[in-house]
Amino acid sequence: MDIAEVLKGAVAAVEAANVPDDLRRDAFRAALASYGVPARAPGREQDETLRSKPPRNDGKTSPNAGTSDSSGAVPNATEFFAKFASESGINREALELVYFIKDNKPGVVTSQRRLGENKADQTRSVALLLTAAYHFGADVVEVDTQIIRNECQRLKCLDGPNFANTIKSADGVSVTGAPRSRVFKFKQGALPKLEALVKHAADLDDK
Repeated sequence: MDIAEVLKGAVAAVEAANVPDDLRRDAFRAALASYGVPARAPGREQDETLRSKPPRNDGKTSPNAGTSDSSGAVPNATEFFAKFASESGINREALELVYFIKDNKPGVVTSQRRLGENKADQTRSVALLLTAAYHFGADVVEVDTQIIRNECQRLKCLDGPNFANTIKSADGVSVTGAPRSRVFKFKQGALPKLEALVKHAADLDDK
């Protein structure tokens, strides 16, 4: 592909993903990387991510068991992506194309069409992606429903009146608690669905 087309595609991807202004540069680099254009010079950290995948944690025996924290705080970006990739077995480069960290909180960076055909599907995708981010990347087992709702609103896929009913049928997560204090938990055995969703959101379905 011509470099001009690559640049145009990367810019369009960033625009479509509703990336916060202060993260647009990093998102642009990630978009370039998805076209095979190096975003940084190869180094030890990058070499580590290209090695064979570590053993998966499929959620059946979670290292996060017994941990509960709804504050939403996560480690810095480097620690978050390293931990997420290590514990889930999902390719780190794919994770970096789908997630970002701002103010010690993870967010989703992808276009709406990559999340689903309608707002209901998009909401369910955000619920799985974000719940998994806290579960694998920050040892947070219970994610407050408001965190999911806020991210859906930021991504412009929130259907407020139907949110409660929509999340009840979200694949890969369970929703528990009273109406005013619901929390999301990553379901056992949901890792294959999560990995497929991450690859699709990162536009890496065939890779």
